[in-house]
Amino acid sequence: MDRLTVSSRLALQIRFTAAVEDALAAGGSVPGAGRQEQLQAVGVSCQTQVAALAMLAAGPLTPSDRMKAAVLTCSMVHNRDVVGHLAADGSLTPSSFAWQSQLRYRWHEHDSRPSCSVDIAGATFGFGFDFNNHGSGIVVHPVTEQCYAQMAIALHSQQATGCVGPVASGKTELVRHLAVSLGTTLYSMSCTAATSWQVLADGLKGAVASDAWILWRRVDRLSDVQLSVMADLLRAVYPALQAGQDSVSVAGELMPFHGGVGCFLTAVTRHRSGRDSLSPSLKRHFRTVAVMPPDGQAVYTTVLGAQGFSTGTLLGPQLECLHATCRSLLPACSTRLERRQSVCRRPPRASSPTAAAA
Repeated sequence: MDRLTVSSRLALQIRFTAAVEDALAAGGSVPGAGRQEQLQAVGVSCQTQVAALAMLAAGPLTPSDRMKAAVLTCSMVHNRDVVGHLAADGSLTPSSFAWQSQLRYRWHEHDSRPSCSVDIAGATFGFGFDFNNHGSGIVVHPVTEQCYAQMAIALHSQQATGCVGPVASGKTELVRHLAVSLGTTLYSMSCTAATSWQVLADGLKGAVASDAWILWRRVDRLSDVQLSVMADLLRAVYPALQAGQDSVSVAGELMPFHGGVGCFLTAVTRHRSGRDSLSPSLKRHFRTVAVMPPDGQAVYTTVLGAQGFSTGTLLGPQLECLHATCRSLLPACSTRLERRQSVCRRPPRASSPTAAAA
């Protein structure tokens, strides 16, 4: 995805936020029309744009252009669903929780330097205008919205976020898409039993130096010693973040600190050995977010429509049924593959400084 698609999606979200808040406010832009009618008008506009993008995707496009159309379609489908939920629940005020829990984009022209802010769940973030970490969009559903709100609260309260859930529940994509939505650079690191403490420290140093986010994936694969080292690293960064310091010491190296770093991790609900995925010393630094598998039928229907399939509503339930059948028929294969991967993992190549001192 290039800058044109990111800018188009940002402009769509700014325009959508303004339209919904104008409809929810007293005395909207349509004289004589009630809030319910104005919300319905916004929903019709979103549906018109979804249909136009679907027709565009059905035409002869290059793979990159088709991906751009699919990303914009997923965003507009979510906007249409949000308006529908607001109208159905009777949430007709700008201060209603159903609207406050959404990502709301605002453009500020009156400043000396134009900027964009993103509001969600009482927290405000500046849009970072990062164009290097954007991939394909995801289908946002109500569970995704709840996870976004919890992660935003953790960021606003200057806490790390731990996404915990079953395998293939979309934990990594949640963090990645939130970074895309806020225009923030995200560094992703996969953790294994062979990950040394130097690698963990270097990843955090890079995030602190570039004022970015870092995501440690599958930390349940790490040993207790490695998890203890990660807790020590966070114990050095987050007190400095909460105190508003301009420098921080990471693994013995003093670095300038601007306060924009964010730390995330993903872990399965339960480790293979039966122990908890996160150690108690690490849990103290993270706000745990429970991630559940998404609604497969809604995901298939939206993705097929974004790819130009006019029969996506009919094919979505059938593909979900096929997926469920494959999961029920192939559990032994996935178990053997996971066991083989665990056998092939190498032991750690280096010990932590704590273990070396002991």
